[in-house]
Amino acid sequence: VAVLQHLNLPVNYTLLEDDAPARAMVWRRFYTVLLADASLKADYEAVVLAHGRFQTDKALGAALDKRVEFAMADALSVVDASVMPFGDHFPELAIFNHPMEALQGPSPLLLSAAQALGRASAKTFSAKGVELELALSAGDASGVLAALLTGTGTPRKFGEKIVGIETVRQAQDLVLRVQAASQQHEAWDYQQRMARLARALLAEFSALKHARQWVDMNDVERAAQSMLGDPVLSGWVQERLDARIKHLMIDEFQDTNPLQWQALSSWLSGYGGAGGSGGAPSVFLVGDPKQSIYRFRRAEPQVFIAAQAFVVTALGGDLLSCDHTRRNATGVVDTVNTVMAAATDFDGYDGFRPHTTASSQPGCLGRLPPIPRSSSTDDEHGTSVTADSWRDSLTTPRELPEETRRTLESRQAAAWIARLIAGTPDQPGLPPGQIMALSRKRASLMPLRDALQALHIPAQIGEKTELIDCCEVQDIVALLDVLVSPHHDLSLARALRSPLFALGDDELVALAVLRRSSITPWFELLQKTEHLPHSMQGLGAILVRWKGWLGQLPPHDALHA
Repeated sequence: VAVLQHLNLPVNYTLLEDDAPARAMVWRRFYTVLLADASLKADYEAVVLAHGRFQTDKALGAALDKRVEFAMADALSVVDASVMPFGDHFPELAIFNHPMEALQGPSPLLLSAAQALGRASAKTFSAKGVELELALSAGDASGVLAALLTGTGTPRKFGEKIVGIETVRQAQDLVLRVQAASQQHEAWDYQQRMARLARALLAEFSALKHARQWVDMNDVERAAQSMLGDPVLSGWVQERLDARIKHLMIDEFQDTNPLQWQALSSWLSGYGGAGGSGGAPSVFLVGDPKQSIYRFRRAEPQVFIAAQAFVVTALGGDLLSCDHTRRNATGVVDTVNTVMAAATDFDGYDGFRPHTTASSQPGCLGRLPPIPRSSSTDDEHGTSVTADSWRDSLTTPRELPEETRRTLESRQAAAWIARLIAGTPDQPGLPPGQIMALSRKRASLMPLRDALQALHIPAQIGEKTELIDCCEVQDIVALLDVLVSPHHDLSLARALRSPLFALGDDELVALAVLRRSSITPWFELLQKTEHLPHSMQGLGAILVRWKGWLGQLPPHDALHA
């Protein structure tokens, strides 16, 4: 509770696994704050004027993605110091509020440069001298830049024979430094404005979650890191973890973010070095930094490198490298080796070793015939019908051209797969179970499955289901529920109907009839073997034994037993 209060999190909370609804709701609150705060409103309007609203909101959304890192850096005053003011880089200009002010007042160097150019014999050079003098007289900094620099910001080329050309070159150097200082000032100003806006946005996001009693996964990571990093709480937490976890395996470790690794290393550090307590769990980390594709989820490949060193040095572990694949054809592996070798030679990529493959096939690349793009299709009578044509919606379904093209493409792919399965006199066919079709979008696989089934080829698409919603997991949850609460007949019914016990409807009906006559929970009825059919004999003893395990062992060990 103290940790939750320290992190300003609600004590009674609901875990927000998907923060998209909260992110959508926070913007109205954020804009309300802008309207009420003149300085924040000015910051927002200035950034929008310079970069547009889309880019501004995109940058604020990125800050919301990295809210934990931003908050931790801000607490250490890192955010404000991330971009240095122009005066730190250009001390000679630090007396000005804006670097361009150096070009607006009387400057002996710039006046001398204007006079030198004005005396030049070339008309273009003398014209620039006049232009520079007029700009200095008017205090026009942009005019000074235009007189001495090109449109791309590089020094203009003046003749070397001009009397006083060195003065002109010095003036150009000054203008270049002012231009660089101005860019630095614009970057600093943008960063400061965005930091203030990000603080307001994150404060409203935190207030929204607190009002709704929400806790997101970032909050869970922060709480874990806080507990494991606390000198008082860490010992208690580690003791609890020691009792529950004997083996720690993390797959796809390259997608771990720094905060997760900080919490994990705080725990595992207690087992390492001279002060290690012994009895450490076995640690197995699997990953490949080359496959880190979740930077948008705060993943950082450098964490994998740090974890490698930690496991070897602190835990005395082994580093195993697998450079052999069973997935890819030789052509793919050869290409990977070529690209990564070039990255090692020219881009400084370290740690790559040439890969090999178990496949002896070179691989192939095929192409289906193109499908012409057409804005019309033919109905069942052969009449051309466009997407906007009138149709009887009760009898004629709407077919969009894109959907029609996708269907035709799927039929082509299904026909090709059918030929692959049938084989040739020289090449035996493949069983359907050895063929996998991949697509960028799940929607593209639905018409392909229909086309394959139309050809009587078995096809299956993996269900897009959360792990906790899978039938197998729900069966286990139901079993655990009844072992903890034996009066939950419905959970027991699901567990008995599952493959764990594989009882049929007749057995469940018989048990329900007994329940009605004796008003006794199903769990207790299963202990009275004299009233049970033969198929349910012994189930009560099994459940009692499992209940005892669950009361004595951690859940994982109880399930494993």
